[in-house]
Amino acid sequence: MGLDSRIGHKFLKAGLGYGGSCFPKDVRALQSISGENGYQFQLLKVVIDVNNHQRWKFFHKIKNILGDLNNKEITIWGLAFKANTDDIRESIAIDLALKLIEEGAKVRVYDPKAMENACKVLGQENVVYFFNALDACHGADALIIGTEWPEFQEIDIVQLRNVMKSQIIFDGRNLLDKNKLLNLDFKYYSIGR
Repeated sequence: MGLDSRIGHKFLKAGLGYGGSCFPKDVRALQSISGENGYQFQLLKVVIDVNNHQRWKFFHKIKNILGDLNNKEITIWGLAFKANTDDIRESIAIDLALKLIEEGAKVRVYDPKAMENACKVLGQENVVYFFNALDACHGADALIIGTEWPEFQEIDIVQLRNVMKSQIIFDGRNLLDKNKLLNLDFKYYSIGR
């Protein structure tokens, strides 16, 4: 199994949880089939519960740190459920954006491929769409990284610091270099580290 490129360390990174069109549906289907055949597959129930808990735990971390979200300008980089796709089905970043909007935040979003699909779900109220990652951060109270797009790792963090209103980053994919950010006086919150 270790030789299979679909299995390995790159799938064991801490993050916001899993999403997409296949895996969540397949896990639920397997749990349902197990139940129909008299087997209570507790492990799958726990997998589903932990995945749901992970996304909302991150949201509560954001809310606890930022306080009242009403009228906060919050940027989200990455809306697709994973990099290199425009697929937003069961995207945790989309769920976070919707929850932030519900809480009164003004959400600024950027994704290299998923903007059109995101617009269909997020709509226009309290959302501003950008076509450049750095532009989306101008005047932002905080930045959330929702998808592990390689271009986010290449951002000039000095420029990022200069355009943000508050240098607060919630990295839901552990994508950025924590030490570099802390050395530039960012407040950096990640998952599992």
